[in-house]
Amino acid sequence: MKNKFLSISNVIYFLGYTLFFLMLFLSSTAQTVKAILLAVILIFMFFRIIKNNFYLNIDPDLAKLYLMLFLIGLVGVGIGMINQTPGYMDTINVYIIYPLLYLFIVESIQNIDKVIVLFKVLAVTGLLISLYILSFVFVEVGIFPDFLFIPLGLDERLGIHSGYIGLNMNSLTSIIYIFPFIYSLVLSKNHWKIFSKSWNKFILLSFIFVLIISIISGRRSLWVIMLLSVISHYLLMQIYKNKNLFNNRISLSRSVVAIAIVIVISIGFSYLDLSLVSIIENILEGFNSSKDHSADVKSEQFYYLMKDFAEKPLFGSGHGAGPDAMMHRRTPWGYELSYVSLLYHTGIIGVLVYTFYISWIFYKGIVIISTGTIYGEMMIPVLVATSSFMIANTVNPYLEKFDFIWIVLFMPVVIINLYLRSKRVI
Repeated sequence: MKNKFLSISNVIYFLGYTLFFLMLFLSSTAQTVKAILLAVILIFMFFRIIKNNFYLNIDPDLAKLYLMLFLIGLVGVGIGMINQTPGYMDTINVYIIYPLLYLFIVESIQNIDKVIVLFKVLAVTGLLISLYILSFVFVEVGIFPDFLFIPLGLDERLGIHSGYIGLNMNSLTSIIYIFPFIYSLVLSKNHWKIFSKSWNKFILLSFIFVLIISIISGRRSLWVIMLLSVISHYLLMQIYKNKNLFNNRISLSRSVVAIAIVIVISIGFSYLDLSLVSIIENILEGFNSSKDHSADVKSEQFYYLMKDFAEKPLFGSGHGAGPDAMMHRRTPWGYELSYVSLLYHTGIIGVLVYTFYISWIFYKGIVIISTGTIYGEMMIPVLVATSSFMIANTVNPYLEKFDFIWIVLFMPVVIINLYLRSKRVI
């Protein structure tokens, strides 16, 4: 009976990894397939919890944090319901259901080997997304025949601008996390003992392709993150080694080499009219509302969100609300300035709760990194990628989607939980 249960368990874990792959590769699409997979996984998890007499393998403090997120989400949606905001029903999943959902998902990861498989899925998906995007680009410019690209409904678009390519595909959002994650793995590989040599080579290959896609994407957020991930990885590595920040030449030299690779590839792209200067100018224009339409829109959003926040500063206007001046939008409760929007929707109290949760994750993550254990090794690329994605989320509400909320509700938390549980066992 036990062997049969383990066999079923392995199948469920496989379905979980498949779901994770689909969330990354087919982000914002194929939601029905993902919902079915998630339902099957949750049913199994429910029966497993019953089998364990309702005992949850999760750190008590972590469970309290998830409960705290659930309660503040309940308050925000409740205020929205009382005020009859136009979108409060659409926010129930993100702010009420997902915190509870991920509590059980984190609890289901019983050992570090399961996390290692998730790391491998990220590396494999990074390579596959890159190859898929490259096939689209080559078909669009006429290098490849049409049959070599299979459209998957990822809203793919390509525009050749002065000095850079403007590329759009839903999967590019996953690259915002995958690039700094794999970059950090590559730079840590001499300290990385859990992967085989073949997997380390595969991770390097994935990094090269993800790097190329990141450069040619035309995404300002990716270009900024490429630079920030160099800094964050370097700082976290010093914490891991418990040395002075400027006393490790090996790590610093690797960072310099990584920057040099980016510059060399960028110069190589100049033959395709993709100049590094134009890329930098494009980044800077993104912050100039007089030259960039999206920056102008964000300035308008900031003004009206802050104006209405001042009227209800403590608990906000509730989830699903929208300023009167912005009600002409198709979804007047959704804004690119996600953190400003969160302040408007949940007020100072809500922002403090969410800030405490994120601060707790990074504090515990840094503490674990400083231990120099395998948990610390695994936490480095996760925190590098998490911090990078959260910066990108400043001007795009990525974290309000099922396909990306795992970045703060699951990946760093599962390592923290395993570490805290291991301490209790010892």
